[in-house]
Amino acid sequence: MHITKPLCAALAALLLFSNSFAAADPAASGALQSGEMALEDTRQRPVPASQRAKASVEKWLDSLDQSFRSGAVRPVEGLDDAGVSYMASLYLFCAVRAGGCPFILDTVLESDVILSKGEKAASCPTMSRFWKAWLAGDFDERSRYSIAPATAERLDAFNTAERPRYVRCKDTVALILADCSNFEARYSENGVARQSFEKTRKLLQEIWEKQIDITAVGR
Repeated sequence: MHITKPLCAALAALLLFSNSFAAADPAASGALQSGEMALEDTRQRPVPASQRAKASVEKWLDSLDQSFRSGAVRPVEGLDDAGVSYMASLYLFCAVRAGGCPFILDTVLESDVILSKGEKAASCPTMSRFWKAWLAGDFDERSRYSIAPATAERLDAFNTAERPRYVRCKDTVALILADCSNFEARYSENGVARQSFEKTRKLLQEIWEKQIDITAVGR
């Protein structure tokens, strides 16, 4: 198409006007006017699930520690769903290496003992949620893909002889509460509850320091 000189002149004038408008318009150019302030993006970023779980478990452990030191009279910080699932993953991680890690189960159970002692009635909400998370994750099946034969034999023996007392946790809590004389010894430095707690905390600290993904077991 042949473009005449008048048309070329009109197009050039229009282009010049458009460029001048963009330079003068702060919305078009992105430039700040005098007195304006650049605002940062303050939208909250979602916290990764692993960090939420770690924070929940840390609060729970600190709360348990304080309860032990005060003779189990202080309420224990509850584990949220992420924390409960993480503890179930921790038990799977440990059990497939050691053939059962009762100290982890004892630590979870103890939070229900403390709660029940305060309420003067046996209950096990934390341990019940733990086993629900275990079943939801199909962890018994996943353990079969990650365990050595010799360790599998030990784990099967533990599951047969010992695990039922943790599954039927309400009965176990009731038996512990019935022996009112044992609480001072239970939470002493060498007491059974304190020792299980310290083993659990030490294992978690090692995992966090080494940044091990315990949720990948059996996947």
